[in-house]
Amino acid sequence: MVTVGSYARSEQDAFSDIDVVCYLRDEERTGRQELYDQVGNIAPVLWKLWIYDLHALYLFENGVRLDLDFCRPSEISANTAYAYTDASILYDPEGVLGQSLTAVGQLRVAEHPKWFQPGDLAMVDWFFWMFRQIVCWAKRGAQGDYRAYNKLSNAVDSLAEVRSRLVEMRLWTLGWQDYLGRIDAECAKRIGQTYPHLTADEVIKCAKLLLDEYEYVCPAYCQKAGCAYPAHKVVVIRRLIAEFEQLT
Repeated sequence: MVTVGSYARSEQDAFSDIDVVCYLRDEERTGRQELYDQVGNIAPVLWKLWIYDLHALYLFENGVRLDLDFCRPSEISANTAYAYTDASILYDPEGVLGQSLTAVGQLRVAEHPKWFQPGDLAMVDWFFWMFRQIVCWAKRGAQGDYRAYNKLSNAVDSLAEVRSRLVEMRLWTLGWQDYLGRIDAECAKRIGQTYPHLTADEVIKCAKLLLDEYEYVCPAYCQKAGCAYPAHKVVVIRRLIAEFEQLT
């Protein structure tokens, strides 16, 4: 058994979840149901769930959340190779985990944003579609009719998609899967300013801030990915946003 995350790094506080991975002795993972039930009886629970025949989630009445995974022994090398760069062994009577974990000494390589290959211009240009969509939905919401809530909510959801993709691009460009606040603190600080209230003006302001961030993140991404940075399209979308802002 290993614990990962903040407890493994001795960075836990009152708000931390407990993340534990349990490797069972055989490929059938004999006894996992019994373990799931027994852990749920440690203390009174508000909620527990067993999903994908792998993850056990517990929320205890004392506020503690436990995420417990039941894995096959064959998954030890596969999992430790990329996920457990900060892991603390809780129970390893045969020393198997100790041998695997000691070989891991660096951060996991960041994955490219899903659905696209590096340098795919469809992803680079996707942002322009999204920026136009956010601004237009926000303007529709500002009209104040029966559609207002839905349009503004959709715009906020689209902001979240853009934000997430920019973070993925930045991490891939820098090379390592890590907290953005540690690997590029200034970028994290700027992106942290792009969470609006549900008003059209704030949504559009955040869209423009994310477009600024696109101009910071995307050139370095394009250089690494070997594709052309669409500077002209950035100029065009800025002009369109300004024009939309003047309309009602």
